[in-house]
Amino acid sequence: MPSTNTPEGYIALDSIDSTNDELRRRLEDGRADEGSILTAATQTKGRGRGQKTWISPRGNLYFSFVHRPISDPSLWSQNSLLLSLIMLSTVDHFVDDWDSVCVKWPNDVLIDGRKVCGALVDVVERKNDDGSTTPFFINGFGMNVNSHPPDDQVHFPATSLMQQCNLPDISVSSLLARLVSEHDIWWQFAERSGYEEMARIVNERLYGIGEEIVIRTQDGDIRGECLGVNTMGFLRLKPPGEDEITLLAGDQLPFVVT
Repeated sequence: MPSTNTPEGYIALDSIDSTNDELRRRLEDGRADEGSILTAATQTKGRGRGQKTWISPRGNLYFSFVHRPISDPSLWSQNSLLLSLIMLSTVDHFVDDWDSVCVKWPNDVLIDGRKVCGALVDVVERKNDDGSTTPFFINGFGMNVNSHPPDDQVHFPATSLMQQCNLPDISVSSLLARLVSEHDIWWQFAERSGYEEMARIVNERLYGIGEEIVIRTQDGDIRGECLGVNTMGFLRLKPPGEDEITLLAGDQLPFVVT
């Protein structure tokens, strides 16, 4: 099991372009390895999925860590289930009403239909001395802790933990410690109980399950009934009058949020 809490692997920066990008550079030149953690107080070029901008003011959490994926690349998509449960459990720790918290496929968590955090995964192939390469995941998290961008600046309505929890201030360091702890808990859970059980838990808290949703893909929008995620982390969707399909990537469009 990879550990993310080795003290020598912890890197705290004041400002950086992107925690994922900086950790990639350090991984490629040997300054980071499995278990390395990198945080920044602010990002100047924070990234979300699909090269979207992640607005990154001070007071929120920007955090990336490295771990080695399992050996079979055909199973790498299961990492999305792991990340979803890490974020879900972390947010649950700070809110009173768990029913208000859900996962939006593939790697976001919402409170009352508004995004509070998201994850971005980069795969890095590091060259070895013998000419071979070793794959690594760089898992990046952005969490709105004490502030969030207005709706007209984002693709999906946002919120913050401070607003939802009605607390004067939430410690970013305590949130980071919780995320690291939840990572190790869910990695052990995956080894012990498997991804079928993890998919079941995600489906219990999945945004739009059993309803008609719209997914934006590179080939256009697809509408259908959300049937949940499978053990690979893919979305199961049933378009009207058609057979069920599975989607590997896409963006779920928001329901009307008031």
